[in-house]
Amino acid sequence: MAKGNILLGMGRGKLGDIVLTRIDGQQIARPRNRQPKNPRTNKQLYQRAVMATVMQAYSAGIKIFDHSFEGKSVGAANQRYFMKLNAKKLRAQIAADIDGDVVITSQIGRVVAPGVSMPVPACLQVSEGSLINTLFGGNEIPKANENETVAQYCERLGLIAGDLFTFVAFVVPEGASNLFTLLTDSTAYSKQYTCSFIYARYKVKSDAISSIKTMESLGDVVELSEANFAPMTSFNGIETGEAIPALSEIYENGNNGVYGWIRSRENEDLRSSCTLKFDSRSFGIASSFALAAWKQGSANLGDSDLILEGGDE
Repeated sequence: MAKGNILLGMGRGKLGDIVLTRIDGQQIARPRNRQPKNPRTNKQLYQRAVMATVMQAYSAGIKIFDHSFEGKSVGAANQRYFMKLNAKKLRAQIAADIDGDVVITSQIGRVVAPGVSMPVPACLQVSEGSLINTLFGGNEIPKANENETVAQYCERLGLIAGDLFTFVAFVVPEGASNLFTLLTDSTAYSKQYTCSFIYARYKVKSDAISSIKTMESLGDVVELSEANFAPMTSFNGIETGEAIPALSEIYENGNNGVYGWIRSRENEDLRSSCTLKFDSRSFGIASSFALAAWKQGSANLGDSDLILEGGDE
């Protein structure tokens, strides 16, 4: 039954053979399918696996991802772009893994299991924009020149007051619970585990832009301003020229996961582009097992009703 004032464009829900929804402030009408089909072709199952994976990732990281794409309005527009971009990216990763006969330990593609409402670490693109991440965008922190001051270092890298650097990651902690197991395989690449989205935002220090102190460590430039976990790295002991801290150096409970850095600017719609990369990839569900997992369905651990299998009946 439809709700809201249809004449004023506020209708939503079912009205006869029409379904009303509101997208970006507009009322949208589409035909109602009274006899939906549930095809389970290989192509359709791959598509379901991809879309479920991307949606779970967006849902887990919505606090960041609903505004991480430059030029897109906060909320629905960012979500649509995230979904479209990463569905295409993930399909390409799976196809490359399978068509290229890539060994399981080197495969990039990852999908969630059917019926599991939790993300899986996957190499998705989580931001896009015109900013260049001059501090965390490469493999190592740019090395300071001899006797270079903090202000000179910031100027050389184009850092200004209000620059933000946000660490984002999907992590599978040590001792994570097993949520899904492919019955025909026992490796970690055919299982899904509990997974969390974490972030830590670092801000260019207010006095760094004018500091005449000789540049010594990354802590001279940035400081932690917000996080949803307790980062291990303060950056005070990290010298320039060193490798950018990996997931395991920031997150104390393991290195299974993907991570990346987004540069943005305070109160401005400016972002850098960021695609997550693996720290450790020894977990699933990898490309080679995606189809089998979605054909198997939600055969999760502990879902039996039988007493001898842990149930109540």
